[in-house]
Amino acid sequence: IRVSEGRIKAVEARFPSLKLITESDQEFIGKGLLTKVAAGIDYGDEALLPDLLSRNPLLTQFQIECVDASVTAAIETVASARVAILERGNASALQKLGVVAKDRGSKFPDITSMVKFREKDKTPIVSINIKKYGVGYYHGSDYLNVIFSQYGSSLEELKVKRTSDKHAQLLDGATKENGSRLILLELDPYVLTGVGLESMDRVIERSHSLRELGLHLDVSDGSQLEKAKHLFDIYSDRLTGLYLTGNSGGDWIPNIKEICPTRCRLPELSDFQLDYLPHVPSPSLTWICAMISPPSQRSDPSLSPQLSMQDGSFIPPHESEPVQTRTWKSLTRIQLTGLFLQPDDWRKVVEAIDFLALESLSFRHSNFGQDELKILVNRISNYGDPDMPLVTLDLFNAHVGQDRMNVDIDKQLKRLKTMKPFVEIECC
Repeated sequence: IRVSEGRIKAVEARFPSLKLITESDQEFIGKGLLTKVAAGIDYGDEALLPDLLSRNPLLTQFQIECVDASVTAAIETVASARVAILERGNASALQKLGVVAKDRGSKFPDITSMVKFREKDKTPIVSINIKKYGVGYYHGSDYLNVIFSQYGSSLEELKVKRTSDKHAQLLDGATKENGSRLILLELDPYVLTGVGLESMDRVIERSHSLRELGLHLDVSDGSQLEKAKHLFDIYSDRLTGLYLTGNSGGDWIPNIKEICPTRCRLPELSDFQLDYLPHVPSPSLTWICAMISPPSQRSDPSLSPQLSMQDGSFIPPHESEPVQTRTWKSLTRIQLTGLFLQPDDWRKVVEAIDFLALESLSFRHSNFGQDELKILVNRISNYGDPDMPLVTLDLFNAHVGQDRMNVDIDKQLKRLKTMKPFVEIECC
């Protein structure tokens, strides 16, 4: 309860389960003072939500925790209850409904959804983040079909793992009639066929407000390369996020390099992620360095970055194009997960990093060690810009994080914190 000038300004409450609330809780709910509520519900308990909403007209924020299969029922029940309240001429201050869902036994949410209500608009604006794997389960998830078919044109944010043809077609149908409000889309086309790709192409074409477009590519097998080529041909100049994974040998990188030889094809990219490469051949290392390098003043897509013949260090590309000059944005996030490199290769990677806009840097699960940390701290020290935006350095389960008792490692970490006191370093 928050009180100001002798008056109650806000009352917040949390109920682990609406089914288990006590008589005293019921009495308090009935006073109509609640402004913010977080409540857990089990499958089938959605019918308890309208009463709480109708008895608390000052309620502005409602957070619901439930199982996956209750997501659409919770959204529909609350949205319908709000409309019914307004149609009766009563007041409802509800502005936001948050729904967090996970299967029993799951540590992290599978689905998070934020529903926004505008004062006189009966149609909610739904943003949704879905992080579910398992193709078989995904195809059989009717509640996800309802989300896409019923709220597809209202979605603002959509992060989908293993997007299916069915979901792509439902989104296509929903946005065909009412357009698309998508602002952010992260697409994983691994199980999409040509039909699904065409549907997603139409959805993206209708998304005139789309500002962030991310692409997750698992190119462990050759069947994914045609999809990658299709998507790069159409969207490379719009991609803001690129998340790549493949087999441990790294033999797929030359194929991606052929599709996207330099950063010139990715002028809007701000988020780059590369997962699990225990072995990185030299040509692939050069390409990785090119992806994280500073913007070039001039460019020619036919040329690639070079390695110095004298010391093997990385030289950022300075390429020329006689007709048109192109450049690219500096990355804000670099995640190189599970890389196992030789010391000299790590030096090339660290020296290639563009720190101008970089906020988050990750080498988790890699053999990034003591010597590499020293090179990194020296680079940050020599960068010369006190306003460098770096706020997160993720060394979780990297070699350097497994040896925190090492005096030299501790010295470098303290040195970094002295230079950048607000940087959050994860080392355990």
